Amino acid sequence: LPTFGGAAVVAVFDINNNSDILANYTLELYPVDDESSDSGAVRGFIDVFPEDIAAVIGPSESCTYVAFSAAAENIPIISYLCEEDAVSDKSIYTTFARTIPSEKTLAEAALTVMQTFDWKYTTIVTGTDDIMEALASVVLDTFTSNDINVYLEDSSTNTTFSYTA
Repeated sequence: LPTFGGAAVVAVFDINNNSDILANYTLELYPVDDESSDSGAVRGFIDVFPEDIAAVIGPSESCTYVAFSAAAENIPIISYLCEEDAVSDKSIYTTFARTIPSEKTLAEAALTVMQTFDWKYTTIVTGTDDIMEALASVVLDTFTSNDINVYLEDSSTNTTFSYTA
């Protein structure tokens, strides 16, 4: 087995070696380094587009441009990390699916928990990577616009919090 692709490689291997699944077809992976950027994702899509592509799995994070291009060519795209809200618009991104919810959906779920328990105060602690900071920003906006008080937003990795009962 190749050393790239994680679960996708195992899935393709298992499907190709089971005659009960997709009989008379062979799946192939075209791995592309999307560089976790819009330009890298688009470059990767363009590089493999001339192939006979049945679907796109990915890109890892920046997915709007590739999702738009895939929709234009009627190619299904499944993203495993994309949290961008824009691609939820099925009138534009008609072939896009995701395995994780958008930042907005996660923020609304957290708001529902806060409202269900009638909690009015919270703290947001997150990592320093772009994805976590973007999510924290959406949660902060969602909370504050719904009268949830956020007393501390901390994205440092060296902070220690202690609680004494």
